[in-house]
Amino acid sequence: MRFTKEFKLECIRKYKAGECIDDPRGCKHKTFRNKIVEWVRIYDAMGEVGLKHKKPKRPWQDKLDMIERVLGGGIRQIRCYF
Repeated sequence: MRFTKEFKLECIRKYKAGECIDDPRGCKHKTFRNKIVEWVRIYDAMGEVGLKHKKPKRPWQDKLDMIERVLGGGIRQIRCYF
């Protein structure tokens, strides 16, 4: 589940103030509490910048094109880096 930066900031503010934070639908209580603690750590270390969503490194269309090339036999050798 993805949360907006504003929602994360509101949860951080409530957590630091000791206020009750309602769990969103679809999240287990313990999982959501752990996520809030993670957000607080990120916020304390990086500020609001750390709470932004990361942009995908590669657009999904490029990934689909590569998969189609591999399945079509267009690439002879695939290198795997571990």
